[in-house]
Amino acid sequence: MAAAFGLHFGSTSGCLAVYKDGKTNVVANDAGDRTTPAIVAFTDHDQNVGLAAKQGLIRNAANTICNVKQIVGCKYDDPAVAEMMANSKLKILDVGGKPVFEVKVKDKLTKFTPKQIITMIYKDLLDTAARHGEGDIHDTVMAVPPGFTDEQLSEMCECAKAAGFNILRVISEGAAAALAYDIGQIDTHDYSNVVVYRLGGTSLDITLLNVNHGMYRIISTHEDKTLGGAAFTDVLVDHFADDYKRKWRSDIRENLRSKFKMRAAAENCKHILARMGTASSFIESLHEGVDYNCQVTRARFDGLCTPLVQRCLEPLARCLAEAGLKKEDIHKVVVCGGTMKVQCLQKHISDYFANAEILSSIPPDEVIAIGAAKEAAILTGNEDDAKLAEKETTLDCLSRGVQVKIRGEKQQVFVPLTPIPAHRHIKVTLCDEEMSLYFEVLEGSGKSDESRLLAKVYLDELPTCSEAVIVFHLKKEGSLHVTCSEKMSGRSESIMIGIS
Repeated sequence: MAAAFGLHFGSTSGCLAVYKDGKTNVVANDAGDRTTPAIVAFTDHDQNVGLAAKQGLIRNAANTICNVKQIVGCKYDDPAVAEMMANSKLKILDVGGKPVFEVKVKDKLTKFTPKQIITMIYKDLLDTAARHGEGDIHDTVMAVPPGFTDEQLSEMCECAKAAGFNILRVISEGAAAALAYDIGQIDTHDYSNVVVYRLGGTSLDITLLNVNHGMYRIISTHEDKTLGGAAFTDVLVDHFADDYKRKWRSDIRENLRSKFKMRAAAENCKHILARMGTASSFIESLHEGVDYNCQVTRARFDGLCTPLVQRCLEPLARCLAEAGLKKEDIHKVVVCGGTMKVQCLQKHISDYFANAEILSSIPPDEVIAIGAAKEAAILTGNEDDAKLAEKETTLDCLSRGVQVKIRGEKQQVFVPLTPIPAHRHIKVTLCDEEMSLYFEVLEGSGKSDESRLLAKVYLDELPTCSEAVIVFHLKKEGSLHVTCSEKMSGRSESIMIGIS
């Protein structure tokens, strides 16, 4: 079987996972890192992507492009573009109402669109996979934030395809994270409420899922672009800048180059504190020729971050209230995103959901890519039929979702099937004296004014108290096959629905 890939592109880094020979692994880059900084830099001699671009950021800031995902699909007058211009040395032009980067490439001013930059990063990830011998067919499932607009989604897909990926499907980051831990897939009778808490480099995303018989239904989401790893780095930058000012009577915040150097050191300390109790970093000639040694303990860092951690917890209450749930109703919590390596944040999440199972065994910055790779394996047939039937995986993938309204003579059941990427079955038990079964397949929310009828299926002359099975199979090309059968009578009906 050819390899199947899971692709996750964040604001600060990208991760590529591969499912091959029954195993899911993250593809490490040439530096041995399992994630690649989403940064592109242009120099007098070369174009760098990833770690090399990040290492040259301070001395080549005007030609180094970071956080490009934040402005993909945006207009030039979007606040995200203004924020990027205010916090970097990049020159961003207005070309037809769209933001375009102007950088110096080999002493020549050159323009690049955000899509071109993203394509370069995708191409670097694909080249890494090729160097590791992952084959020539690159069937891929991509995971994106739940708040992505259609335009952002379209542009990200176009970039991935231009880089050489064959995008089979796009799923939400929350669903991918849940699939990484096989929630509801091994035991398809499992019923649980799941919180997927993702804190990345520049944003916080919370997805509340209901998992019922292996089916994932998103019941609440929240996005905050003011919270992320950058905010935790800012806490350390302010701490070190205040310490420097106290010692040398000089404020490094007034010098952009000095601030960049301090920020790089603070970010390094933050990563060290995720593993160790103390971190230090030496900055040569930080400001006006003065060297600076910044040192901090984890306890001190935790204290500095307390107000920020509280801000990170506040949206949880809103998400739960929107879904009509209490925190005691949550069974599992998946933590993901690179910033979830911050120890005090993990502890507060664990304390907040004291009765829930906290899933954190997979490195948080790899979770989403691994889940996407597992979905890609299902779509490409890398999992055999027996395994597929056993796991019956289902994920968010359709534009509006599919619903099933089941009507018997004495019962009416409404079943939301928001995700159906591969196989799914529903068992329906007929009541006493009930001898027929009728159900509708709807696209949309299920409400009469918001749904579109896709198909009707009717079975009659059935034995009373018998059990009917409705099987859904969403094929790779996008067609949905629905079969309803009753074993005792042998009666069955099948339909095929084309879904975009």
